[in-house]
Amino acid sequence: MFDINFTLVIFLISFLIFMAALNELFLKPVSEAMERRAKAIADDHESAKRRREDAKVQLDNYERQLAEIRGEAQNIINGAISEAQATRTQAINKLKETGRSKLDATRTKLHEERRELVDKLVSEEENLVQLIVGKLLGEKARASVNSTEVKRALEEAL
Repeated sequence: MFDINFTLVIFLISFLIFMAALNELFLKPVSEAMERRAKAIADDHESAKRRREDAKVQLDNYERQLAEIRGEAQNIINGAISEAQATRTQAINKLKETGRSKLDATRTKLHEERRELVDKLVSEEENLVQLIVGKLLGEKARASVNSTEVKRALEEAL
């Protein structure tokens, strides 16, 4: 059924030539392209690893710097708050002192005015008593009024 003849040999030779040509024309260039692509992918992958490591280092540096800056900012804020509180306390103390001095001055002034008023009222009371006694008993009659008692009574009343 299967005869070995010269056609078979020619067929085998042409098949081998075709395979060699196919290898030279298609398989080698494709395998070279695949090797170049695999090498490029490996290089890109390695480059990406290096970039990722560089980015991680930069990110760590950035986070460290950010933490330092935040710490400095917090210190500045705390200092400003302390300074503001000190200024506020100083201003409040100054206002309290001013208020106390004004209150003391007003108290002193009121005390003086009260004393003057009491003295004036005592002298007016003495005049009124003299006037009333004079009207009731005559102009020659004199009544004596104890100024200290009158003053004490007025001070108690006020």
